[in-house]
Amino acid sequence: MQQKLLYTKLQIPPARPGVVRRQRLFEPISRGLATGRGMTLVSAPAGYGKSVLVAEWLRSLENQVLPGTANQTDRRIIWFSLEAGDSDPERFLSYLATAFWQNEFDYALEIKGIQDWNDFLPVEQLLTDWINSLLQPEQPSVILVFDDYHRINEPLVHRIVQFLLDHRPPQLHLILITREDPPLSLSRMRANAELTELRASDLSFTSEEASEFIQEMHLDLKPDSVLSLTERTEGWIAGLQLAALSLRQNRNAEALLEDLKGSHRYLIDYLMDEVLNAQPDDIRLFLCQTALLRRFTPGLCDALTGRDDSRSLLRTFEQTNLFLIPLDEQREWFRYHHLFTDCLRKELPMQEQKLLYRKAVRWCADQDLFEEAVTYALATADDDLAADTIEAVLNNPRAWSSGHLSMLEGWLKALPDACIHCRPSLLTVAARALSLAGKFSQAGILLERAEQMLFAQSASETAGDDLNLLLAQAGIYRAAITTVSGQLEAARSQVLQAMHRLPPGYLHVKARGLDTLAMIEEQAGCLDKAEAHFLEAAACAISAGVAYLAINALCEVAVVRLTQGRLN
Repeated sequence: MQQKLLYTKLQIPPARPGVVRRQRLFEPISRGLATGRGMTLVSAPAGYGKSVLVAEWLRSLENQVLPGTANQTDRRIIWFSLEAGDSDPERFLSYLATAFWQNEFDYALEIKGIQDWNDFLPVEQLLTDWINSLLQPEQPSVILVFDDYHRINEPLVHRIVQFLLDHRPPQLHLILITREDPPLSLSRMRANAELTELRASDLSFTSEEASEFIQEMHLDLKPDSVLSLTERTEGWIAGLQLAALSLRQNRNAEALLEDLKGSHRYLIDYLMDEVLNAQPDDIRLFLCQTALLRRFTPGLCDALTGRDDSRSLLRTFEQTNLFLIPLDEQREWFRYHHLFTDCLRKELPMQEQKLLYRKAVRWCADQDLFEEAVTYALATADDDLAADTIEAVLNNPRAWSSGHLSMLEGWLKALPDACIHCRPSLLTVAARALSLAGKFSQAGILLERAEQMLFAQSASETAGDDLNLLLAQAGIYRAAITTVSGQLEAARSQVLQAMHRLPPGYLHVKARGLDTLAMIEEQAGCLDKAEAHFLEAAACAISAGVAYLAINALCEVAVVRLTQGRLN
């Protein structure tokens, strides 16, 4: 499934007002970079300002020249904000490739190579040429930042990052921002002086920094009160911010400091009550409603809340430091601080949450934000809505392309079997996803179930275009699986029957059929026929507006011509 890339994930978080400049922490990062250390690890729990610190340090480099470069234009900064879906290796590599292309590298990871990657092609082979290209003297230095790396739970992605570290060109420096230490060879890097580390103890505000922060929050506290507040929160930035917001309500500072006792969790609960209770009812409701979203834009907030002033509200939240984090320079996409989100989500009854998720599904689907539409549909706990949304996404030719297969499998696993097995269309596209993942046995079982239902339906009624379309799709996918098993005559018969059944006008399905027929001819050694079918498949895909299919078919034409020795 070809997702729209969310380019805000590849942008350095924009500067925020009132940020305390922490020169004492800039120095160890800069020293590690200057001495050629391979990685900087910024590891601490939520609320310690990790991402803000690194973003501000990067901005401080604008007028500096790195060792070994002629000027600062020979340096590229690549920022990648990770989320759970980026544990899919193909998606992770696709975003990484796009980030390098955006930064005008002469050579980057080949997207086609990523899409063709499978368990039989070692990931090291995919990365080797790319890493070698970074060694070229004309290539710029690179600072590659992985933000929220704790969201990665796929061992293969960790393997990719470890491979980068083990074979790192001297021009490449990695920065990992995380809430927990990653499963990488940190001890070896420490022993070899290849690692710079910043921990919670380093990131905690000093009393001087806390004093500056309190001033930026426009509070007038006595030095003794600032010192006491810093000690009670242990320099924890989120705790200081919550306390400052609470003090804005003219609370007695000494009384608040007396109440601030216990763990971080207690501080969050206590101060969150203070901050939320100080807001007008309509603002508190807006905060709770929009906190259900992973990220949001004013249009989505309006759709969810029924308001028409979300943009101005968000601007006010940002100006008052109400835990709103902009995700782009244009201030179009935002999220709340994770701790703030966790607390706000507890405030709404589950039934109301489900209604809001339904609104989010509709808006995201209309905006072609397919992954988020499915995520919110699954959050409703309405299996039928989730199945309908997944089916619509997988059947949408603008969505179904390169295949973030791990994500698709996760969606299907989230649905009860009974919900899937009564939907032949969903079974058919699910089989397609599994076959692309190389799980042909599982795909065949789903296709058999879908075909049984479809043929039973066609026997009891006159088959219309919708039914014939599904039967044609199932037949094409069946032929692709049969081809892999080497039964070429059976596969040829299956795909020709399927295409004969296909109603006119469905060019993207016809392109898939022609592509499958071309693969059969290629395996049979009929290369001229294979080339002709691949070219026709590309033409159909272009007419259907499905670029991925056309690109794939034309790449296969190139493979055929290479096989024939037609190198020109």
